[in-house]
Amino acid sequence: MDEHGRDNRARVNFIKRLLVSSVVIIIPVLIILCIFLVINNIALRKEITDLKIKSEGSGYDGGYDETSGVYSVSDISVKGSGTTDNDGIDTYGDGIKRIYLTFDDGPGANTDDILDILKENDVKATFFVVGRNDEHSLEMYKRIVDEGHTLGLHSYSHKYNEIYASIDAFADDIRSLQELLYETTGVWPRFYRFPGGSSTTTSVTPISDLIDYLNEQDIVYFDWNIVSGDAVDNPPDKDTIVKNCLRGIDKYDECVILMHDLTEKRSTVEALRILIPKLLEMEDVEILPITDDTIPVQHVPAQSIIND
Repeated sequence: MDEHGRDNRARVNFIKRLLVSSVVIIIPVLIILCIFLVINNIALRKEITDLKIKSEGSGYDGGYDETSGVYSVSDISVKGSGTTDNDGIDTYGDGIKRIYLTFDDGPGANTDDILDILKENDVKATFFVVGRNDEHSLEMYKRIVDEGHTLGLHSYSHKYNEIYASIDAFADDIRSLQELLYETTGVWPRFYRFPGGSSTTTSVTPISDLIDYLNEQDIVYFDWNIVSGDAVDNPPDKDTIVKNCLRGIDKYDECVILMHDLTEKRSTVEALRILIPKLLEMEDVEILPITDDTIPVQHVPAQSIIND
Protein backbone atom coordinates (compact mmCIF):
# COMPACT_ATOMS: atom_id res chain seq x y z
CA MET A 1 0.00 0.00 0.00
CA ASP A 2 1.44 3.41 -0.98
CA GLU A 3 1.73 6.35 1.31
CA HIS A 4 -1.43 7.99 -0.06
CA GLY A 5 -3.46 4.85 0.67
CA ARG A 6 -2.10 4.64 4.18
CA ASP A 7 -3.07 8.26 4.77
CA ASN A 8 -6.61 7.63 3.55
CA ARG A 9 -6.94 4.58 5.76
CA ALA A 10 -5.64 6.49 8.73
CA ARG A 11 -8.18 9.23 8.13
CA VAL A 12 -11.01 6.69 7.85
CA ASN A 13 -9.96 4.99 11.08
CA PHE A 14 -9.72 8.36 12.77
CA ILE A 15 -13.21 9.29 11.64
CA LYS A 16 -14.57 5.93 12.83
CA ARG A 17 -12.97 6.39 16.25
CA LEU A 18 -14.33 9.91 16.39
CA LEU A 19 -17.85 8.72 15.56
CA VAL A 20 -17.70 5.91 18.11
CA SER A 21 -16.39 8.29 20.75
CA SER A 22 -19.12 10.79 19.94
CA VAL A 23 -21.83 8.13 20.23
CA VAL A 24 -20.39 6.90 23.53
CA ILE A 25 -20.48 10.46 24.87
CA ILE A 26 -23.78 11.60 23.35
CA ILE A 27 -25.95 8.65 24.40
CA PRO A 28 -25.34 9.07 28.17
CA VAL A 29 -25.81 12.82 27.79
CA LEU A 30 -29.17 12.27 26.05
CA ILE A 31 -30.26 9.81 28.73
CA ILE A 32 -29.34 12.25 31.48
CA LEU A 33 -31.14 15.05 29.62
CA CYS A 34 -34.30 12.93 29.27
CA ILE A 35 -34.26 12.07 32.97
CA PHE A 36 -33.80 15.73 33.82
CA LEU A 37 -36.71 16.75 31.59
CA VAL A 38 -39.01 14.13 33.11
CA ILE A 39 -38.12 15.18 36.66
CA ASN A 40 -38.48 18.84 35.74
CA ASN A 41 -41.88 18.17 34.15
CA ILE A 42 -43.14 16.39 37.26
CA ALA A 43 -41.89 19.20 39.48
CA LEU A 44 -43.48 21.79 37.21
CA ARG A 45 -46.86 20.06 37.27
CA LYS A 46 -46.78 19.92 41.07
CA GLU A 47 -45.81 23.56 41.22
CA ILE A 48 -48.68 24.53 38.95
CA THR A 49 -51.09 22.53 41.12
CA ASP A 50 -49.75 24.15 44.29
CA LEU A 51 -50.06 27.61 42.76
CA LYS A 52 -53.62 26.85 41.73
CA ILE A 53 -54.45 25.68 45.22
CA LYS A 54 -52.85 28.60 47.01
CA SER A 55 -53.72 31.42 44.64
CA GLU A 56 -55.67 34.18 46.37
CA GLY A 57 -59.35 34.21 45.54
CA SER A 58 -59.56 30.82 43.90
CA GLY A 59 -58.27 28.14 46.23
CA TYR A 60 -58.62 24.54 45.05
CA ASP A 61 -62.09 24.74 43.61
CA GLY A 62 -61.93 23.18 40.21
CA GLY A 63 -61.00 20.56 37.76
CA TYR A 64 -60.37 16.89 37.84
CA ASP A 65 -57.23 15.95 39.74
CA GLU A 66 -55.61 12.92 38.09
CA THR A 67 -53.66 11.95 41.20
CA SER A 68 -56.57 11.91 43.62
CA GLY A 69 -59.31 11.10 41.11
CA VAL A 70 -61.45 13.89 42.55
CA TYR A 71 -63.83 16.22 40.77
CA SER A 72 -64.83 19.57 42.11
CA VAL A 73 -68.47 20.53 41.86
CA SER A 74 -67.68 23.14 39.25
CA ASP A 75 -67.28 20.26 36.76
CA ILE A 76 -70.44 18.34 37.58
CA SER A 77 -74.04 18.81 38.60
CA VAL A 78 -75.17 17.93 42.11
CA LYS A 79 -78.57 16.88 43.34
CA GLY A 80 -79.89 16.91 46.88
CA SER A 81 -78.32 20.19 48.00
CA GLY A 82 -80.48 23.20 47.37
CA THR A 83 -78.51 26.31 46.46
CA THR A 84 -79.92 29.18 48.48
CA ASP A 85 -77.87 31.73 46.54
CA ASN A 86 -78.72 30.54 43.04
CA ASP A 87 -82.31 29.33 43.05
CA GLY A 88 -83.68 30.00 46.50
CA ILE A 89 -84.27 26.33 47.30
CA ASP A 90 -84.41 25.41 50.97
CA THR A 91 -83.98 21.64 50.87
CA TYR A 92 -85.49 20.97 54.31
CA GLY A 93 -87.83 23.94 54.47
CA ASP A 94 -86.72 25.18 57.88
CA GLY A 95 -84.10 27.82 57.04
CA ILE A 96 -81.28 25.82 58.66
CA LYS A 97 -77.97 25.36 56.86
CA ARG A 98 -76.76 21.81 57.48
CA ILE A 99 -73.05 21.09 57.27
CA TYR A 100 -71.59 17.59 57.08
CA LEU A 101 -67.88 17.15 57.71
CA THR A 102 -66.85 13.94 55.94
CA PHE A 103 -63.46 12.26 56.06
CA ASP A 104 -62.29 9.72 53.47
CA ASP A 105 -59.55 7.06 53.25
CA GLY A 106 -58.98 6.49 56.99
CA PRO A 107 -58.40 5.43 59.59
CA GLY A 108 -55.05 7.19 59.49
CA ALA A 109 -52.50 8.80 61.76
CA ASN A 110 -54.64 11.95 62.01
CA THR A 111 -57.94 10.26 62.89
CA ASP A 112 -57.27 10.40 66.63
CA ASP A 113 -56.56 14.14 66.56
CA ILE A 114 -59.59 14.83 64.38
CA LEU A 115 -61.78 12.91 66.81
CA ASP A 116 -60.28 14.92 69.68
CA ILE A 117 -61.14 18.20 67.94
CA LEU A 118 -64.67 17.04 67.21
CA LYS A 119 -65.09 16.00 70.84
CA GLU A 120 -63.77 19.32 72.15
CA ASN A 121 -66.33 21.17 70.05
CA ASP A 122 -69.18 18.68 70.66
CA VAL A 123 -69.51 18.11 66.91
CA LYS A 124 -70.33 14.89 65.06
CA ALA A 125 -68.97 13.94 61.64
CA THR A 126 -68.95 11.11 59.10
CA PHE A 127 -65.97 8.86 58.34
CA PHE A 128 -65.95 6.94 55.07
CA VAL A 129 -63.35 4.33 55.94
CA VAL A 130 -61.37 1.64 54.14
CA GLY A 131 -60.49 -1.84 55.40
CA ARG A 132 -57.55 -2.12 57.80
CA ASN A 133 -56.80 -4.77 60.43
CA ASP A 134 -54.01 -3.13 62.43
CA GLU A 135 -54.63 -2.39 66.10
CA HIS A 136 -54.81 1.39 65.65
CA SER A 137 -57.36 1.18 62.85
CA LEU A 138 -59.58 -1.20 64.79
CA GLU A 139 -59.48 1.18 67.74
CA MET A 140 -60.39 4.08 65.48
CA TYR A 141 -63.42 2.22 64.07
CA LYS A 142 -64.59 1.66 67.64
CA ARG A 143 -63.95 5.23 68.72
CA ILE A 144 -65.81 6.66 65.73
CA VAL A 145 -68.89 4.66 66.69
CA ASP A 146 -68.54 5.05 70.46
CA GLU A 147 -68.37 8.84 70.19
CA GLY A 148 -71.51 9.10 68.07
CA HIS A 149 -70.06 9.67 64.61
CA THR A 150 -71.30 7.96 61.47
CA LEU A 151 -69.21 5.08 60.14
CA GLY A 152 -69.47 4.93 56.36
CA LEU A 153 -68.06 2.67 53.65
CA HIS A 154 -65.34 3.79 51.24
CA SER A 155 -64.34 0.35 49.88
CA TYR A 156 -62.16 -2.26 51.52
CA SER A 157 -59.10 -2.03 49.29
CA HIS A 158 -59.44 1.40 47.66
CA LYS A 159 -57.86 -0.16 44.56
CA TYR A 160 -59.86 1.19 41.67
CA ASN A 161 -58.83 -1.50 39.18
CA GLU A 162 -60.07 -4.21 41.56
CA ILE A 163 -63.19 -2.54 42.97
CA TYR A 164 -64.57 -1.45 39.62
CA ALA A 165 -63.60 -4.56 37.64
CA SER A 166 -67.13 -5.99 37.84
CA ILE A 167 -70.31 -5.90 39.90
CA ASP A 168 -69.23 -9.08 41.70
CA ALA A 169 -65.87 -7.53 42.61
CA PHE A 170 -67.63 -4.37 43.78
CA ALA A 171 -70.07 -6.40 45.89
CA ASP A 172 -67.31 -8.55 47.43
CA ASP A 173 -65.32 -5.47 48.36
CA ILE A 174 -68.28 -3.83 50.10
CA ARG A 175 -69.27 -7.01 51.93
CA SER A 176 -65.70 -7.53 53.18
CA LEU A 177 -65.65 -4.04 54.65
CA GLN A 178 -69.13 -4.32 56.16
CA GLU A 179 -68.21 -7.60 57.85
CA LEU A 180 -64.95 -6.16 59.23
CA LEU A 181 -66.74 -3.13 60.64
CA TYR A 182 -69.61 -5.17 62.06
CA GLU A 183 -67.23 -7.59 63.79
CA THR A 184 -65.28 -4.65 65.21
CA THR A 185 -68.06 -2.23 66.19
CA GLY A 186 -71.38 -4.06 66.02
CA VAL A 187 -72.52 -1.56 63.35
CA TRP A 188 -73.55 -2.67 59.84
CA PRO A 189 -72.82 0.50 57.78
CA ARG A 190 -75.26 1.49 55.03
CA PHE A 191 -73.75 4.72 53.70
CA TYR A 192 -71.23 4.56 50.88
CA ARG A 193 -68.84 6.88 49.09
CA PHE A 194 -67.41 5.72 45.80
CA PRO A 195 -63.62 5.97 45.58
CA GLY A 196 -63.28 8.97 43.28
CA GLY A 197 -66.97 9.77 43.76
CA SER A 198 -69.87 8.55 41.64
CA SER A 199 -68.54 10.88 38.93
CA THR A 200 -65.32 8.91 38.60
CA THR A 201 -64.19 8.00 35.10
CA THR A 202 -62.03 5.09 36.28
CA SER A 203 -64.67 2.38 36.37
CA VAL A 204 -64.80 -0.23 33.60
CA THR A 205 -68.19 -1.23 35.00
CA PRO A 206 -70.97 1.32 34.42
CA ILE A 207 -71.41 3.32 37.61
CA SER A 208 -75.17 3.19 37.05
CA ASP A 209 -75.01 -0.61 37.45
CA LEU A 210 -73.06 -0.22 40.70
CA ILE A 211 -75.63 2.29 41.95
CA ASP A 212 -78.39 -0.21 41.13
CA TYR A 213 -76.55 -2.78 43.24
CA LEU A 214 -76.30 -0.33 46.16
CA ASN A 215 -80.01 0.36 45.92
CA GLU A 216 -80.76 -3.37 46.02
CA GLN A 217 -78.68 -3.64 49.19
CA ASP A 218 -80.37 -0.60 50.81
CA ILE A 219 -77.05 1.26 50.77
CA VAL A 220 -77.18 5.01 50.12
CA TYR A 221 -74.21 6.67 48.43
CA PHE A 222 -73.03 10.19 49.19
CA ASP A 223 -70.78 12.42 47.14
CA TRP A 224 -69.84 15.99 48.09
CA ASN A 225 -70.59 19.53 47.02
CA ILE A 226 -67.65 21.25 48.72
CA VAL A 227 -64.00 20.36 48.12
CA SER A 228 -61.62 21.31 50.94
CA GLY A 229 -58.64 20.91 48.62
CA ASP A 230 -56.76 18.34 50.70
CA ALA A 231 -57.14 15.48 48.19
CA VAL A 232 -54.02 16.45 46.25
CA ASP A 233 -50.52 15.06 46.87
CA ASN A 234 -49.31 18.31 48.43
CA PRO A 235 -52.28 19.56 50.47
CA PRO A 236 -52.69 23.32 50.88
CA ASP A 237 -52.06 25.07 54.16
CA LYS A 238 -54.72 25.29 56.85
CA ASP A 239 -55.84 28.80 55.92
CA THR A 240 -56.48 27.81 52.30
CA ILE A 241 -58.48 24.76 53.39
CA VAL A 242 -60.61 26.93 55.67
CA LYS A 243 -61.12 29.45 52.86
CA ASN A 244 -62.14 26.71 50.41
CA CYS A 245 -64.71 25.32 52.83
CA LEU A 246 -66.23 28.66 53.80
CA ARG A 247 -66.49 29.74 50.16
CA GLY A 248 -68.43 26.58 49.34
CA ILE A 249 -70.70 26.90 52.34
CA ASP A 250 -72.02 30.21 51.04
CA LYS A 251 -73.50 28.40 48.01
CA TYR A 252 -75.57 25.62 49.57
CA ASP A 253 -78.09 25.02 52.32
CA GLU A 254 -76.91 21.40 52.62
CA CYS A 255 -73.11 21.26 52.59
CA VAL A 256 -71.16 18.01 52.35
CA ILE A 257 -67.46 18.79 52.71
CA LEU A 258 -64.86 16.38 51.31
CA MET A 259 -61.84 16.01 53.63
CA HIS A 260 -59.29 13.29 54.44
CA ASP A 261 -57.68 11.94 57.60
CA LEU A 262 -54.57 10.21 56.20
CA THR A 263 -51.08 10.81 57.60
CA GLU A 264 -50.05 13.42 55.03
CA LYS A 265 -53.17 15.52 55.63
CA ARG A 266 -51.85 17.32 58.69
CA SER A 267 -53.00 20.72 57.45
CA THR A 268 -56.57 19.35 57.51
CA VAL A 269 -56.27 18.79 61.25
CA GLU A 270 -54.95 22.32 61.73
CA ALA A 271 -57.72 23.71 59.53
CA LEU A 272 -60.43 22.03 61.61
CA ARG A 273 -59.27 23.92 64.71
CA ILE A 274 -60.12 27.12 62.85
CA LEU A 275 -63.05 25.99 60.71
CA ILE A 276 -65.31 24.38 63.31
CA PRO A 277 -65.43 27.40 65.68
CA LYS A 278 -66.16 29.66 62.69
CA LEU A 279 -69.04 27.41 61.64
CA LEU A 280 -70.43 27.25 65.17
CA GLU A 281 -70.46 31.05 65.34
CA MET A 282 -72.77 31.27 62.31
CA GLU A 283 -76.50 31.74 62.77
CA ASP A 284 -78.92 29.01 61.69
CA VAL A 285 -76.10 26.51 61.08
CA GLU A 286 -75.88 22.92 62.30
CA ILE A 287 -72.91 20.55 61.96
CA LEU A 288 -74.28 17.03 61.67
CA PRO A 289 -73.29 13.45 60.90
CA ILE A 290 -74.92 11.75 57.93
CA THR A 291 -78.00 9.79 59.04
CA ASP A 292 -81.10 8.24 57.53
CA ASP A 293 -82.67 11.71 57.62
CA THR A 294 -79.94 13.26 55.46
CA ILE A 295 -80.93 14.05 51.89
CA PRO A 296 -78.15 12.47 49.77
CA VAL A 297 -75.84 14.81 47.91
CA GLN A 298 -75.00 12.99 44.70
CA HIS A 299 -73.21 13.87 41.49
CA VAL A 300 -75.38 13.99 38.39
CA PRO A 301 -75.13 12.26 36.06
CA ALA A 302 -73.22 9.36 37.57
CA GLN A 303 -70.80 8.41 34.81
CA SER A 304 -69.58 5.03 33.68
CA ILE A 305 -66.85 5.78 31.31
CA ILE A 306 -64.04 3.56 30.04
CA ASN A 307 -65.03 1.43 27.11
CA ASP A 308 -61.91 -0.20 25.70
